[in-house]
Amino acid sequence: MTQIKDVYYDFQMSSNKINATTIKQISSIVNDLITELLYKDDLTYNIIDFKNYDSYTFQHCLNVSILSISTGISLGLSEPKLHELGIAGMLHDIGKMLVPVEILNKPGKLTEEEFAIIKEHPVNAVKQLNNLVSNDILRAIESHHEKLDGTGYPYGRTANNISYYAKVLSVCDVYDALTSDRPYRKSAFPNEVIEYIMGCADTHFDYDILQHFIKIIVAYPIGTFVKLSNGQLAVVVKNYKENILRPLIRIINPDGTVGRDMDLLYDKRYMNVTIVDMGYDYECFGMKKILKSSVI
Repeated sequence: MTQIKDVYYDFQMSSNKINATTIKQISSIVNDLITELLYKDDLTYNIIDFKNYDSYTFQHCLNVSILSISTGISLGLSEPKLHELGIAGMLHDIGKMLVPVEILNKPGKLTEEEFAIIKEHPVNAVKQLNNLVSNDILRAIESHHEKLDGTGYPYGRTANNISYYAKVLSVCDVYDALTSDRPYRKSAFPNEVIEYIMGCADTHFDYDILQHFIKIIVAYPIGTFVKLSNGQLAVVVKNYKENILRPLIRIINPDGTVGRDMDLLYDKRYMNVTIVDMGYDYECFGMKKILKSSVI
């Protein structure tokens, strides 16, 4: 995170210019990420672990790079392609450094003129990165806000005219953005965002890429609280990559103690039990009492 901050800070201090040294720094960070992710036994990404940094831009770039690399691994991409995808993720929003902060952090709706400025950030990024990174990276950054049905920006490109890397970036970018607090809205829960992006399959996002993306996402992060269709409250204790929507949970009794475990995926007794709500703390369901024993 510190390295990413330094790179973006240097960009601002050098009259918004990027040099080969900066790209080398980014490349080194991405190499480290790829090495770690390739040798992880479990690629699932618990996004709640990465939401405590002070700057949205820096954490967003890191998250999108991690998500893109992980999705690329699931897709079976080679290491050189993972490297390009990771660099594209790390630099995809550097054009926003040229957007006035009062527009980026405006709490209300943007005017048409303000949104027009926002829509230039992929183009501005490409101008700054031209001749410093590969054409594939440039095209990915340029098109990460394009949608398959042509309703995206900056050029309104359709499916066959959007680069493959950009299709990966667009999913990861939207997912991380919607699960993050912004000045103009509160974050959505991972399960809600997963439902949203799957609902946009083959209109905004590539369906095959989405199928691999959801393999690396945790819909209900360990330690989050959930409300069940039978009215009970529980806490998530384990996730299964076979089905991200059916975790192992631990019941919270009405008196605040913890009860039995329920395996929503493998225990047939609970096939009809579904998760209907979730929260990051115990009080989100109006339960003020302190748990009487350790939950996890």
